[in-house]
Amino acid sequence: MFDNPDSRGGVCPSCGNSIGASKICPICGSDVSSSGSSGSMGSAESAGSTGSTGSGSPAANSGGWKSMENLSNLGGPLFAAVVVIVFVFFCGGLAQRHFHRGVEYYKGTGSTPKNHAMAVEYFKKAANAGSVEGAYMAGLCYMTGTGVGKDQGMALVWFRKAADKKFGPAEFAVAKCHMSPVDGKPDFDEALKYIERSASHGFAPAETMLGVFMCEGLLGLNKDMTKGCSLLRSASSKGDDEAKAHLGYYLVIGDGVKRDEAEGLELVRKSAENGDAAGEYRLACLYLDGKGVKKDVAEGERLLESSARKGNSSAAQLLANLRAMNGSDKEGGR
Repeated sequence: MFDNPDSRGGVCPSCGNSIGASKICPICGSDVSSSGSSGSMGSAESAGSTGSTGSGSPAANSGGWKSMENLSNLGGPLFAAVVVIVFVFFCGGLAQRHFHRGVEYYKGTGSTPKNHAMAVEYFKKAANAGSVEGAYMAGLCYMTGTGVGKDQGMALVWFRKAADKKFGPAEFAVAKCHMSPVDGKPDFDEALKYIERSASHGFAPAETMLGVFMCEGLLGLNKDMTKGCSLLRSASSKGDDEAKAHLGYYLVIGDGVKRDEAEGLELVRKSAENGDAAGEYRLACLYLDGKGVKKDVAEGERLLESSARKGNSSAAQLLANLRAMNGSDKEGGR
């Protein structure tokens, strides 16, 4: 995409834009008549890598912006508008180019080989140029140790960069970091703040988690089935299988919400059939208690085993309790 600047003819030394034989860059306005522009940069991606407010950005390059002073005769307000439009257009385009380049390296698409280390670098460049998606992906790579050393502290730095711009997935990621920190104690107050922010921006997993917290009265929240189920229904409508599991269960048992066994059972079954651990756990509970379905302990235990294998701690604990009880019953029958 921009890996061979020499093939584009003249290149602006400030922003890396192809300028042909022109002496003025149409993007950043730099005067290149005395700078020897052709192929002056190793790659266009290096421009802007320090971010829209860093030393490598058009905004920080006073020479580039001074060359636009010939537009000042258009009038102060109009001149300012032109500057803003050009700046936003350039930075937005650069951020997206870096981000898409990162995705290409992350996935390994077309002629681009998979290279997670390169992907991380491009995600960070995109983030520094203003991309919330780039910041989120950089954080995710640090969180999972993909292409870079696993580092929750650095992950949090990049997640916050995107969360500060009201990006729902990043806000939720910040919350999870506070709930399960590698070092130190969990900060549930801070976690709840970011969960609420993410849910308010419509991110389904955050709506699901907040909905369950409200329905169960967790993290110091007052139990509120109406608001909780409303959040779960919103997330469910967006296809969130965990939301379907919890909402369906509450509808079947009618705990603080109008009972609707038919709808509830349909939601729980769909979630479990899609392989969701919460769906399998909730359906197992229904089979074990005979709520909405005929009691079937064997099926309940089968579903608990499947859910526990996927990391559901509630399923693992309930399964252990059942087996302990069954062991006691067998010993008592001897």
